[in-house]
Amino acid sequence: MELSLDDILEDLHAAERICQEYERKYGVLTEDFYQLYVNGELECHKDFGMWAAYHEIKKHREEMLRQRYREDGALKERLLAVTASKGGA
Repeated sequence: MELSLDDILEDLHAAERICQEYERKYGVLTEDFYQLYVNGELECHKDFGMWAAYHEIKKHREEMLRQRYREDGALKERLLAVTASKGGA
């Protein structure tokens, strides 16, 4: 089943929120953590596996969204439709 744009965005934002929670908990940006993680420079820890997984979900959903926009030419149209519905504000 193909995810809708709204589903992709919902997943993306959920993964971002979870990564931000880990950033607050450990005081480290996700990108910095992830480089250490994939390079094998961190001890095994349950949080680290989950944090890495959510970061990977976030990255995957970002790519899915970009691909969908390229395929559909939908980015500009989506932005224009939203601004039109909100009265250009």
